[in-house]
Amino acid sequence: MSRSGLPDSLVNSVVHLIGDSKALAALLMLLVSLFVTAAALGDAGSPASDSTLGPTAGLGVDGQHDHIWDTVVPTFIHFNIPLVIFGWLAAMFL
Repeated sequence: MSRSGLPDSLVNSVVHLIGDSKALAALLMLLVSLFVTAAALGDAGSPASDSTLGPTAGLGVDGQHDHIWDTVVPTFIHFNIPLVIFGWLAAMFL
C-alpha cells in the first residue's frame, strides 16, 4: 500500500474537509476502519468472521437459522455500533 501512495492521497483528499475538528477526524477514522475490517471493528460483523460463523454453525443445525439476518446483523448492531460510539467517546475525552 505504501508504494502505491494511496494512503497519502486519501489523507490529503480529506484533510481540507476535516480541518481542525478532532471529533470528525476520530469518527471518520473509526468508520473507515469499520469498513476495511481493521482491528476488532469490522471483523465482528463480517459474514466470514469467527464471531459470526461459530454461532451460525450451532444455531443452524435445524436448518431454520439465517446466517446474515440472525447472526451477522445482530452482531453488527450490538457489538460494532457500541464500539464506534465508545471509541469515539474515548478519542474525545482521553
